[in-house]
Amino acid sequence: MAISSFNIAKKRGWDDIPGRIELIKGISYFELEEIDKAKENLILASSFDDTKDTAEGWLSYIKQFEL
Repeated sequence: MAISSFNIAKKRGWDDIPGRIELIKGISYFELEEIDKAKENLILASSFDDTKDTAEGWLSYIKQFEL
């Protein structure tokens, strides 16, 4: 699974763009319909300047389905 690979990359110090792994994991979890895990990772990604806007966009998109 891709998420496992992202976790390994994070542990090995791959972090060229802070928040990128959390963003990709959040999107991946959304596609797997694991919404709580998706939001958890997207919230983390939103705390980094480089991924903030994209993560917030995804969180807004997810919120539309929760109404």
